[in-house]
Amino acid sequence: MRNLTTVLLIFIGLSSYAFGVEKPQTEVEKPQTEQDSCITEECHLEHTSKPIIHDPVSEGSCEACHETVDIKEHTYKLTDEEPGICVQCHDELTKEYVHSALDDGGCTQCHEIHSSENEFRLVAGTVGDMCAECHEIAIDTTHVHGPTSVGECTLCHDPHESDHENRLIMGLDQLCVFCHVTTKEELEGIEFVHEPTRDNCVGCHDPHGADNWKMLKAKAPDLCFSCHEEIQTIAQTSKYQHNSVSEPDGCLNCHTPHASSIRPLLVDVPTTLCLTCHAEPQGVSINEVLPAFIDQIKNKTYLHGPIKENDCGGCHMTHGSDHFRILAGAYPAGFYTSFDETKYELCFGCHEKTLVQTSTTDNLTDFRNGNQNLHFLHVNKEDHGRTCRACHQTHASNQLKHIRKSVPYGGWKNLPINFSKTDTGGSCDPGCHLAKGYDRQTAVDNTVRPIRRKPKPNRRIRSNTQQVSSAR
Repeated sequence: MRNLTTVLLIFIGLSSYAFGVEKPQTEVEKPQTEQDSCITEECHLEHTSKPIIHDPVSEGSCEACHETVDIKEHTYKLTDEEPGICVQCHDELTKEYVHSALDDGGCTQCHEIHSSENEFRLVAGTVGDMCAECHEIAIDTTHVHGPTSVGECTLCHDPHESDHENRLIMGLDQLCVFCHVTTKEELEGIEFVHEPTRDNCVGCHDPHGADNWKMLKAKAPDLCFSCHEEIQTIAQTSKYQHNSVSEPDGCLNCHTPHASSIRPLLVDVPTTLCLTCHAEPQGVSINEVLPAFIDQIKNKTYLHGPIKENDCGGCHMTHGSDHFRILAGAYPAGFYTSFDETKYELCFGCHEKTLVQTSTTDNLTDFRNGNQNLHFLHVNKEDHGRTCRACHQTHASNQLKHIRKSVPYGGWKNLPINFSKTDTGGSCDPGCHLAKGYDRQTAVDNTVRPIRRKPKPNRRIRSNTQQVSSAR
């Protein structure tokens, strides 16, 4: 029993030693004299408890930032206010664009003073986290810029100051192509460059992220219309609209957004470009289908000037027009029309209008009979004047002057013209009237005289009965 009591007393004694109430700690006595360092085993250990330590702290040089007010009272103050205290060691900020945080709250808005768990002694975990404390940057978009997605804001922005707006590390004309080298190489040596591409990629692209392809600020054509307002007006208000423009991403059907060797930033030369659609018949209304354009120029000897020069825009307004077939000027839609020179605005943009304004000439046209102007004769009428298409192919032909071999007329798809050329004139033998000729040197007499039938010999007209009898 005495042994058990002894064991219990020993256990209680050990327990009180191990688990008993600690002795009250006395407050550490504040030093009354200058010390080598403020950080000891007993004082200010929290300032060095994290891995990234401010140099003066790690060196024990507290006086770099603090000065004594009263050593006996152990009171101190900063050697200067922010940011002055920081530029005693760090470079002073002298550039045009300075981070507003330095004005609003100083360096300690972003940086821990003594030590931190984070690189650069940042208050937040990463550069991206730190920036997001103030800057609302959406990273939940469908497409996010790589540096933004990994929180590397300082790949593009200087966190303190810059000579460039938004504290970019270099000008926009250099910054984007610093990474996008292939784009830079594509632009070199190309004649026509989209103006924003030269120095303002962010005019079209959101540098952080967007829900649109290629981080575009909006989809085409709306994005394009934000600058090209005059094209928007044409495309959306014209009587005849080009479907390739109005459909989603329509502008990119024909234009490259950065640069091209073909004005105006076309993907290819116009005739080739237009054939990406017009190699096939195109429906323009419920009742009308345009024939395949390729069939109108394939294997043709003579091309209309604009076609020869790869310039479909010479006659067509590619974005939209108030004239049928999105033509660049007025031109009659039918086979016949009363003459008015304003109806032929398109043709007279290149061809002399005097061609159809005078009834006689010896030099305005080769289409004359003596000095009779046959262009005037056919076109300049108050009623039923022939339009150009009556005789000429619009795009190409195998005959000089684009003379047609046949023409759509009424229910006919191919009413023959049968044009023949001579050294001094020619002739037509169309399916709609008698053959007529012309000669510039000796006028052809095309007077049409009534055909008089010769009287037939007298003969007995037999009755049906007689005919039957005879047949027997």
